[in-house]
Amino acid sequence: MMCVANVFLRNDVDNFADVPNLISLQYLHEPELLHAVCNRYEQHAIYTYVGEILLSFNPFQRLDLYTPAHIEAYAAAAAVMKAPDDTALPPHVFAIAAVAYQSLCDEHKNQSILVSGESGAGKTENTKLLMQYLTTVGATTTTTASPTSTVHPPSSRRQRARGTQSTASSHDIQTQILQTNPILEAFGNARTVRNDNSSRFGKFIELQFGDHHKI
Repeated sequence: MMCVANVFLRNDVDNFADVPNLISLQYLHEPELLHAVCNRYEQHAIYTYVGEILLSFNPFQRLDLYTPAHIEAYAAAAAVMKAPDDTALPPHVFAIAAVAYQSLCDEHKNQSILVSGESGAGKTENTKLLMQYLTTVGATTTTTASPTSTVHPPSSRRQRARGTQSTASSHDIQTQILQTNPILEAFGNARTVRNDNSSRFGKFIELQFGDHHKI
């Protein structure tokens, strides 16, 4: 005899690597959701959408998921994305950052990203990746000319030099922002049973973007 309360219907899915968003499953109960994310994790699919929320698992190994090519891919897809899962690209922390940045540009309103989880879940590393994406696109963004406008090259050596200095300055700011992470960790991190470099403090990080949405 088995209690009916302990019987759960199973989704007709053989490989959950093909299910990037768990909301699309027919049956959404705890055992099936756990089975789905475990199946994806075994295939190194550490990111999974639950609606517009990104669920992330610490892989405890280095994965080739954060290259400049990945940033470029999600930045290119962001123009038509209304939500992080509104793309053929796989779930990724860069997709969350891409939608936030695109909304900032389109709506001219402040955007917030909340990173929450248990100790050792990878919150700090994912926050660094969010900052990496935002500082990269914020340092390389340029104004898009309208179809009727004409873009003229710099008319003098001084103007060209000015443009070069501006680009170098943006990359310097990007580097400085990313280098704040180890400084803060030196004051607020400690070793725990779960994590050798655990954040022992909460962080509120604000990135400011100016003209032409540049950082």
